[in-house]
Amino acid sequence: MKRIVPWCILIIFGLIGMFQAREIKHFPPTSLRYSQSISGQTAYRARQYAIDNAETPWPTFWNETVVRAAGPYRKHDVIGITYSGNADCVWPAVYLTGGAPSPIDGAGAAVSEALAHKLWGSIDVVGMILTVDGEDRIIRGVFKGGAELALIPYHIEDMSRDWHNVELFGGATEPTRVNAERFAVTSGLGKPDHILTGGLVAFVGFTPLLPVLFIVIHALFVSIKNLKKWFPRYGTLTLLTALIIFAVLLPLILDILPAWIVPTHWGDFAFWSSLFQQAGDGVKEFLGVPPAQRDVELRLLLIRQIGVFFAMACGVLIYPPRFPRSGYPPADRTAQAASVPRRIPSRVVNGRRNRAS
Repeated sequence: MKRIVPWCILIIFGLIGMFQAREIKHFPPTSLRYSQSISGQTAYRARQYAIDNAETPWPTFWNETVVRAAGPYRKHDVIGITYSGNADCVWPAVYLTGGAPSPIDGAGAAVSEALAHKLWGSIDVVGMILTVDGEDRIIRGVFKGGAELALIPYHIEDMSRDWHNVELFGGATEPTRVNAERFAVTSGLGKPDHILTGGLVAFVGFTPLLPVLFIVIHALFVSIKNLKKWFPRYGTLTLLTALIIFAVLLPLILDILPAWIVPTHWGDFAFWSSLFQQAGDGVKEFLGVPPAQRDVELRLLLIRQIGVFFAMACGVLIYPPRFPRSGYPPADRTAQAASVPRRIPSRVVNGRRNRAS
């Protein structure tokens, strides 16, 4: 009973980590940040370049500013994210009512749950009018969130806006720093000041599963050892079966890991030597970029995810898994008991200890 409660707590932490990993996975894999503004014409040409080259990612442009949002009775200064492209790339939201405005919707908007309660006192506001800096927009959806936030789309062919941030999504190429910089230069956007790649984010999202993976590997080795004791004649067959199972599970494990961690050639020592340097550069870039509201939300998720990992790792070290290590299979428990010599009871007769016949 003393070990059941801690392991139940570890399972709860594991479930929390899995749900947070799903939220982290919704963030776009690559983000370009510019200190100089990108004109609407340049953004339009970059999008045309992405259409002509199907293997390249699709760009979504966005800015973050403070806007004046007004409902029928109240006005309030809130965070406004103006964008042109895919709404999920600029703010990965879970919608409670309605949905995200489409890329060709230049008259809609989406608001957070907190802003809907602030201006209307309810989240049933789909179809109502939201005035943003004097411009009326129709609310398309309300998404979950504690920050007072409004998503304000512009038509993908609207060239009247300037942008400072670009999200890259899709395409056949891997979302690496080199490919992102190549797209920025060849599409005419220019070299960005900061490039945020999602490899580090994906790795941190995967970390809570590492203690579980350790337990599974440990249980596999113990099971193989016991099977070899129970069935010594089939030791080679047991080992071969375990290797086949490992070969089947290996692609699934590698698919969960970020692409920049998995080498193309396992014997490439140069890759392993540069892996830690690449990870360090990703951490510095992620922490050094001027944070937007979305970056703050992502950092909070990552901090909680790291906390879940350390809690699970400490739990596994304090309460390590115990598995049966008996040399007898369950079917031979009777034989094991019979092999132990029985103690013959004795009795005392006339002050002498005699064996019972």
